[in-house]
Amino acid sequence: MKKPLYLAVFRRFGAAHTEPRWAGLCAWAVTFFTTCLCTLAPAQQATVTIEPDTFSTGEPATLILRLSFSNIDPAQLGWASFGDTLAPEIEVLERSRIDTVQSIGGYDITLQQRIKITCWDSGFKALPPFFFLVNGDTLSTGFSYLECRAPGVNLSEPIRDIRDIYEDALTWRDWLRKYGLWLGVALAAAVTSVWWLRRFRKVSAAPKTIPPQSAEDPDVRALRALRQLEAGATGQPGESKAYYAAVSDILRQYLQEQFQLPAPEETTPGIAVLLAGSRVDENQAGALLFILRQADMVKFARYKPDEYAQRDVMARAIRFVESTRPATKPQA
Repeated sequence: MKKPLYLAVFRRFGAAHTEPRWAGLCAWAVTFFTTCLCTLAPAQQATVTIEPDTFSTGEPATLILRLSFSNIDPAQLGWASFGDTLAPEIEVLERSRIDTVQSIGGYDITLQQRIKITCWDSGFKALPPFFFLVNGDTLSTGFSYLECRAPGVNLSEPIRDIRDIYEDALTWRDWLRKYGLWLGVALAAAVTSVWWLRRFRKVSAAPKTIPPQSAEDPDVRALRALRQLEAGATGQPGESKAYYAAVSDILRQYLQEQFQLPAPEETTPGIAVLLAGSRVDENQAGALLFILRQADMVKFARYKPDEYAQRDVMARAIRFVESTRPATKPQA
């Protein structure tokens, strides 16, 4: 009788064909194949869960992303990226940070992220897979599905009107944030308008206080004061400041009495504005402004004129008064 092949093999290695020996061989084979299958099991797994997977339009739901792995350096992992929408009409409301949770499925580490979502259109929706990067390879979750239901409407109740929009009362901080810029612009415009009105009103308005006039005319009084000043000048360097200040004061007083311009209380640029709207012509105004600017240089810029410059400014001042006196009067 021909012997079985396995019996010849066992006899080759000195083994007897007995039942206990056969049982041990089977146990060894089962252990070997079980170990191979465990070795071939995946070293990582990505899952997605939606809680709940059925909800009404506009209500929130939680989407949970999990990535489980073993024997992998976490630095070699790339988490799934996504924008503010996961699919048409499915919006991301809030997302948590990526945390380590209790491991599942026999893996060493499980990472998890919770994402709050909502849906704005009713029906069954499919979410596309989420892709992770593991050791340079791509790992995906597969498609996930949810049902978004339209909110229930009780048709037996009467139809109500839409309520008016209700706005909370503004705090002073909210009020400043909302209207602060316009308030600042309005205040700046008001201040600028008031300043310009007061500035140009002086041109046409009479001076508030005018000294009582004597029997002498303004031009006679101004010429007499200039000639007295000229006669008393010694030409010493130390008297230049007082000399030019006196000439300026005499001419300013003459402008107030002869042309009703508030020149004594104005600066030289202010007098230039006043002259533009007065009866003084352009040439006469230019001559006067030259004298006043020379006086300002001596008073404020420490300009030291010589004796010739003093006589020149006096001659210019006398010519200005004589050229602006009433035409019916003969020159003195």
